[in-house]
Amino acid sequence: MAEALFVEIQELGLRLDTFAVNNMIRCYTRVNRIQEALDLYRKMPYFGCHPDNCTFGLLIDWCGKFGSRKELQRIFLDLRASPHNADAQTFNTMIHNFCKQRDFANAREAANQMKAWGIPFSSATYAILIHMYAKARDSKAAAELYADYLRSGLEPNLIVYNNVILSYGSSGFPGHAQNILGDIRKAGLAPDRFTYCTLISSWARAGAMLQARRWFNKACKTKAGPSIEMCNALIDGYLKAREVEPAKFILTKLYADYLRSGLEPNLIVYNNVILSYGSSGFSGHAQNILGDIRKAGLAPDRFTYCTLISSWARAGAMLQARRWFNKACKTKAGPSIEMCNALI
Repeated sequence: MAEALFVEIQELGLRLDTFAVNNMIRCYTRVNRIQEALDLYRKMPYFGCHPDNCTFGLLIDWCGKFGSRKELQRIFLDLRASPHNADAQTFNTMIHNFCKQRDFANAREAANQMKAWGIPFSSATYAILIHMYAKARDSKAAAELYADYLRSGLEPNLIVYNNVILSYGSSGFPGHAQNILGDIRKAGLAPDRFTYCTLISSWARAGAMLQARRWFNKACKTKAGPSIEMCNALIDGYLKAREVEPAKFILTKLYADYLRSGLEPNLIVYNNVILSYGSSGFSGHAQNILGDIRKAGLAPDRFTYCTLISSWARAGAMLQARRWFNKACKTKAGPSIEMCNALI
């Protein structure tokens, strides 16, 4: 219908404007007809109109979700040719999507272009770029950007601080990561679950399980914790350090607390416990959770069975893995391609 109206406007000899073209591009991107959207975008000069922030935003957003790196790069080149149309939000979306595709070179280039055009970084820009450097394990670049952020006078943003902690932690500097908590408190903010989880992971990755446990205990005394993510970070650290019993104790205690809480039964919680036991090498414990699922009046789903199959397969117990695959095939849950892949 929208397409027919768009054609009718042209047949009536009416002049198309940027707003009309953007609406049609939006319609095309919503139904993944990207080639038509791109063709329409290329024809804008022919219609006598020019792309604006909305045009670039629509195309960048689609390319980030479904498009190729090549398409995103082409739109970036077009964006660079239209400096009067660019703003911080458009660039942030572009940088974020380059980072999602792990195209860090173009993400840095987009950030440099912002500076060249005198577009100030927002808190979101700093958060995205610092997270990029965290993924690249470039703590030096992240630290320089963080210092620039502190000088910028922008309103304190916990996501920026958390990403700096992530950067130091993933680069093997848990002490530096820990020191950022002082900056968080100076800014009048409170650490959240992600803050503590990242600190726990940082120390666990460094093999300093006493420090990791210390931060876990601190988190448990705050509004932030405990959470399944913190427990998983600590459990993962213990298992890597080959300390199996502490890992099992934490997971079992957390699950017992949930059962005593009186909360309405939730299959996602049970599935996450199965996943935690399974990935930690406790396939038997994972299997036992099925009894609790049934007691709660719930039915195992595809994720439940797939996780159990993976648990036993990871342990090398293929007879058990096949047994659970066969059981799943007799239920409404299966078979599924995920279960087959786990078994294969």
